[in-house]
Amino acid sequence: MPDKEKTVEVVLNEGTDQEKKVSVVVKRPNNNVLTEAQRVGAMAWTQCIKDGVMTKKELKAFMKKRNIWDEVKEKEEDKITGDAGGDPLLK
Repeated sequence: MPDKEKTVEVVLNEGTDQEKKVSVVVKRPNNNVLTEAQRVGAMAWTQCIKDGVMTKKELKAFMKKRNIWDEVKEKEEDKITGDAGGDPLLK
């Protein structure tokens, strides 16, 4: 099983006169934290839908209908996101 905690060195304001090196402890979330995060995410999603925010699929269909988006741009996007593993929300 992977480590539950990891310390990472981070440089803040890199390249400025206020540059500062800090240590950040990254902890693997437990089940309670994951459950709460999923609940908060679901509530935010529901609120966005109630507010009329479009999903990615709805936005893509809207842009195609208005001739803002086309197959050429879609293939270019697929090529770019394919290199990064794609967008799992659109699959």
